[in-house]
Amino acid sequence: MSSTPLVSAIVPCYNHGRFIGETIRSIQCQTFAAIEIIVVDDGSTDAETRQVLENIKEMGILVIRQENSKTAVARNTGFNHASGDYLLTVDADDLIAPTFVEKAMSVLERYPKIGAVSSWVRCFGSQNYNWMPTGGGVQNFVLDINCSSFALIRRALWSNNGGFDSGMVNGYEDWEFWVNATKKGWIIHILKEFLFFYRHRFATRAGEAIANRTAILRYMSSKHPEVFLGKSIGR
Repeated sequence: MSSTPLVSAIVPCYNHGRFIGETIRSIQCQTFAAIEIIVVDDGSTDAETRQVLENIKEMGILVIRQENSKTAVARNTGFNHASGDYLLTVDADDLIAPTFVEKAMSVLERYPKIGAVSSWVRCFGSQNYNWMPTGGGVQNFVLDINCSSFALIRRALWSNNGGFDSGMVNGYEDWEFWVNATKKGWIIHILKEFLFFYRHRFATRAGEAIANRTAILRYMSSKHPEVFLGKSIGR
């Protein structure tokens, strides 16, 4: 590379004061150094989180506060302030391995049709298990989500998608994001290593998404009929 492309790490935060410091450190410890961090405070209400975010500001990290609007809007807000050619999406209670960005960047620089790179997932916390999604093209995202919300994403893909769908406030906005991208020809690549660590908690947005799955899939099918028409979707 003639010059090092900047990565913008976008970290939505809603009352994650107990965890976000560890998340920030896992980004700062990347072997790829040219990373800016943008924290989007999505209307946090607890005093601990507000104080932690003030401390993070003093570290020179950009913290943007908005009214509570859910994760899709928070990610889009971060993108609107991002300088990078690549966007790293990490939630404020999760962790990433030190080599992830370097390895993902290597793939994106070599293969222009790949629009985003993620990895296998190790879940910890209230439940412990491994998830090994395969990524791929649109056919790999019809029946179920096949990439986590965590990824290093080309700016061109994000712009081409128009960001995350802000109307998806009950979850699976990441699944819809990948469907929208892959139906336009982008490929999602998965590194076959456990480089992402998802903190499973009893009250999570994943649980909310599962509870609202039928309604969410009905919405996705209406938005992307050319993808879902005639398909029997998911579990």
